[in-house]
Amino acid sequence: GYIASRLSKDALLTAGFSWEMATICGSLMGLGYQTYVEIMDGYGRQWGFSPTDALMNTIGASFHAAQYFVPFLQNFSPKLEFYPSPWIGEKTRKGSVNPLDDYSAWTWWLSVNVHNLLPESIKPYYPSWLNIAVGYAGRNIDWSDMDRRIIISLDYNLEKILPEGGAFWNWLRQYVNLIKLPAPAIEFTLSPSWGPVRPPRFYLLFPFKIGATP
Repeated sequence: GYIASRLSKDALLTAGFSWEMATICGSLMGLGYQTYVEIMDGYGRQWGFSPTDALMNTIGASFHAAQYFVPFLQNFSPKLEFYPSPWIGEKTRKGSVNPLDDYSAWTWWLSVNVHNLLPESIKPYYPSWLNIAVGYAGRNIDWSDMDRRIIISLDYNLEKILPEGGAFWNWLRQYVNLIKLPAPAIEFTLSPSWGPVRPPRFYLLFPFKIGATP
């Protein structure tokens, strides 16, 4: 919902809308498209309407609009991370018909721009490109060992790392920054139905199990 709203806003800006109207209308367009998808899923035999999907779509589109009207929220950036489940040592979701449908392969993040939130006296000592991100993932979905996980990780602000360039490159750089790259992390398992809660797991490069504690 957030990304669809952002793309819609950019299209409206290119068409000559003011920033405020592009933000409002883009958010409504993003939400409208996602709502259309959910309604169509409601008529699908293998799918069904998901109230929680609709809620999260609304939150994503609303957050996009709120970042314009409450500039402080620009310090928090939604990000996504996708690697096929076998690549990260997990089971592919049962019934998935394409890679994007493998929900076990996705991790969803909210990245915090720590540098902007620090007192002015401390900012010179903290890298402007180093964020902290909080992530959520479901793994082994529809299997007996399915669980949910919360992850806290280092993150890279690619808008600070990648050099500036022309208008198209600067636009593209903002969208590249919506992708969460592997980084050191600690992972917590949330009350799995199949057994006791696993102790926190440390990763050298989450989500890959390289250097991960058992």
